[in-house]
Amino acid sequence: MKVILIGIIIIFLNGCSPVYIKGESGNEYLDTLSNRRDPDWGYWKEVREQYVSSHKDEITKENQDKILKVIVSLGMTTEEVSATWCHLTPKVNRSVYSFGVHEQWVYRDRNPMVYLYFKNGKLTSFQENE
Repeated sequence: MKVILIGIIIIFLNGCSPVYIKGESGNEYLDTLSNRRDPDWGYWKEVREQYVSSHKDEITKENQDKILKVIVSLGMTTEEVSATWCHLTPKVNRSVYSFGVHEQWVYRDRNPMVYLYFKNGKLTSFQENE
């Protein structure tokens, strides 16, 4: 499984709360990270746009829009999530079984902390821990 991390910069943010929104296909996670208060927000926006532009044939139109809006949703690949939250660096815990690979991505520099769970490269669930 190939995971491309677009950026490796840890940004510590204070007082930024994520918001849950309901999408047509289930729960999605809207990341309100810094609401563009981050001085590097423009840079990360360009990184997302370049990723979507260079992977148009591989990513659904729906996920292209979510990446650009910084929305992570169930069913996204590890690569799509990395592109969406390219401005954050997770701690990755990986378990390999005979039936597949499970990963837990922990975003500790968030308040509340966010956990993303992948099975064979697809996002299957997420949670917050305050």
